[in-house]
Amino acid sequence: MKVLLINPPRFHELIGKNPAIVEKHRGFNPPLGILSLAGYLERHTDHEIRVIDAQPLGWGYGELKEDIARTSFDVCGITAMTFTLVDVIQTCRVVREVNPKCKIVLGGAHVHLFPDETIRMPEVDFLIQGEGEIAFVDLLEKLDRPAFWQSVPGLVYVDAAGKVTNNGVSPSTKDLDTLGFPARHMLDAYRRHRLKEVPPLPGGEPRPAEFLSWQADAWVATPRRECPGVPEWAQPSCPNS
Repeated sequence: MKVLLINPPRFHELIGKNPAIVEKHRGFNPPLGILSLAGYLERHTDHEIRVIDAQPLGWGYGELKEDIARTSFDVCGITAMTFTLVDVIQTCRVVREVNPKCKIVLGGAHVHLFPDETIRMPEVDFLIQGEGEIAFVDLLEKLDRPAFWQSVPGLVYVDAAGKVTNNGVSPSTKDLDTLGFPARHMLDAYRRHRLKEVPPLPGGEPRPAEFLSWQADAWVATPRRECPGVPEWAQPSCPNS
């Protein structure tokens, strides 16, 4: 099965009255929710996974539509936060327009807070409340067997009679080693910062051994600290403190 995971654009975000300097320099955070989900899928299933983080790319809905129209996927998982809900709705519409037959699954804080309202969105097929890694894999295994949907923890859906079924909140996993690390390697290592040209080392070599952040209109390089037990691809996200 082909699974597409999307962190939506951020053009209609609800924000507080933050100082201008905060907004200017806050950059972009890695979408750890879908990256953790992708990592778990990669380690425990044979599904084909792709992750799109639209925000640091500066993609609008036109670019998003063009990109996903060039690919095929059976299930689309989308992060849903209340303060980006307008963008989530628009992303769902784009996905549904491009791929009418795919199943759209929402996760994140908003579906936990407002499950009944969210599942009634016409483009949405399922919600997963709570910790989503194990529950999402369970859903994929039972996707073609509606009779078993009631056994998927955290799942919310509308049954054939039009009734909302809510399986409660998926329990947290006590053994975090089971979940593993977020699949940061599925996104470019520098996309979690402002999308500027990263200055190479003298001679044109990239900077794999440094943590780069965009500060005060300039890239700041911090020597990397070796983090025991952390995979090589995750080491760039462990700067010296």
